Amino acid sequence: MSDSYQARLHRAWVGERQGEAFFATLADLTTDQEMKHKWTLLAELERRVGLALERIVNIRQGEQVETDSVETAARRFAAEPLARSMASLVGVIDAAVDAYNSMRDTGPEEHAAELDILARHETALQTFVQREVALQPENSLEEVNDLLEELRRV
Repeated sequence: MSDSYQARLHRAWVGERQGEAFFATLADLTTDQEMKHKWTLLAELERRVGLALERIVNIRQGEQVETDSVETAARRFAAEPLARSMASLVGVIDAAVDAYNSMRDTGPEEHAAELDILARHETALQTFVQREVALQPENSLEEVNDLLEELRRV
């Protein structure tokens, strides 16, 4: 495995830990019970994907991920109208979908299961955001829930 592959894998792991902090902060900040539930599920998804990645990423013992800046970003996100905030996630998530699909398609066979989870979870987040932006919140968590159900069995 190349250093660049391990570096990308490590960045993905950091992203999952930071994503967990981002969504958990949003859940803490909102008083809307429906959105609190959604943010909580997204934080759980990020946590479970991060745990799956820990099986294959090189993490220094005791390594901590910086989350203060992510929590600050979540507070700014929560201060904006939800539609505007959701729309701001589209480009970020689209880029991550492309990156994670590429990692899945080119990564080593022994990492196939974890890379598939990584790619599928980002696609589930993409669908969630697209449906929320399109004002179809009633089924925005469908793919997230399916993947979480699968990950909870592992």
